[in-house]
Amino acid sequence: MAYASSNSYFQMALESVRGTPAAGTYTSIPTITPTIDPMVKQLDDDAFRGSPVMIYDAVMGTWHTEVTLKGYVYPDSFPLLLIAALGPDVVTGSSAPYTHTIGLQNAPTTGSQPASCTLNMFDGANAFQIAGAQLADLEITGGADKALEWTAKFIGNPWTTPTPTETWGTESLIAGWSVTTSINSSALAYIQDFTFKIDRKTAPIFTQGLQGPHANFAGPCEVSGTMNAVVDSASDPFSIGGTAYALYRSAALPMVITATSTVNVSTATYHNLALQTSTVQFMDVKRKVDKAYTDLSVAFKAKGNTTDAVAAGFSNVQPTVINAVAAYTAS
Repeated sequence: MAYASSNSYFQMALESVRGTPAAGTYTSIPTITPTIDPMVKQLDDDAFRGSPVMIYDAVMGTWHTEVTLKGYVYPDSFPLLLIAALGPDVVTGSSAPYTHTIGLQNAPTTGSQPASCTLNMFDGANAFQIAGAQLADLEITGGADKALEWTAKFIGNPWTTPTPTETWGTESLIAGWSVTTSINSSALAYIQDFTFKIDRKTAPIFTQGLQGPHANFAGPCEVSGTMNAVVDSASDPFSIGGTAYALYRSAALPMVITATSTVNVSTATYHNLALQTSTVQFMDVKRKVDKAYTDLSVAFKAKGNTTDAVAAGFSNVQPTVINAVAAYTAS
């Protein structure tokens, strides 16, 4: 007998105690091609024993779990991924719709670590649970003719085998055509697609006495991305003129990418995701004539600034999400 991969699902919950499986309700997040990998280090015994043999024995060394997956952006569940990538959620509003402003964790006494997560995965045949999971990177991609998507990678502890319970949200995915990009407060109508990556370079730390990680540690936050755009003006701001965005260092500018749901589940407002980066440096602009029309690609990096910080210090991104969820709490 074979098992249907279409029965697979992914869930996550924020942990109250780092590395201790969350005890509360898990949020089921629709995903595409989730993959779980046990990263086991084998210690090969290749000491010479008087024979032309390479390996005589192997002993299991350290191991951790890596989870890679992708999905569409749903306003009700996507904030959990942002919290796992960055840090605390500041909620405003006494009733739906609520505004969630997600800040970069800046707490030296706790290593400035975002919340750890417990992940549940079912692959159609077996269920797996990964505690102490720390998000390593999160990339959002959008194209006018596609759905808004994300890809993510988690680093977690060795898996166990629980029996999860499914609970699903009711939000619709966000269409890529319903995304707007604003640079220096001016909306650009000629962006075709973009990538926006939050990279934490998370890695396991191993110490004596434990086969699993002592900690799955997130590094400093790096925010970068790319855009492809139609050249619809002889004064293209990325590459033309003495203040071209991608040619002069002094051109670091604020940018906001806003993705709005086209399905209204609230009588007050349409739910949306906004990615604010208040000091962006554009670079590596490439003009292209390989299509019937002239277009260009441009890369960007977001610089640390105090405007995007929710608490003290600096940040290079400040996401906000408007939805009907009152709070995302650890358990």
